Amino acid sequence: MRRKPEIPSIPKHSGKHKEHCTTKCLNEFMDCVKKMEELERQESQIKKLQFPSINEALDWLKEHTPEAPPGTHVAVAGAGFVIAIVGGALFLVPL
Repeated sequence: MRRKPEIPSIPKHSGKHKEHCTTKCLNEFMDCVKKMEELERQESQIKKLQFPSINEALDWLKEHTPEAPPGTHVAVAGAGFVIAIVGGALFLVPL
């Protein structure tokens, strides 16, 4: 949808109009992206994972390490664990 510039001194469809709108829209879009990334980061930190066995939990963690940062709580066969990384090794530490 085309609109008149918010600043009346900018002629519609001019280079200045395009520059103004592109910059404004890009800034609003980037703000939205940052907010969505922050929400996803927060959700990943509170996400509770549940697995029927320790082997399934470890297999999943090997493939999804970025999705489950250290500190994430994991339930394995009803027992609670927290993900920890020590010396580059991934651990499930009992709670």
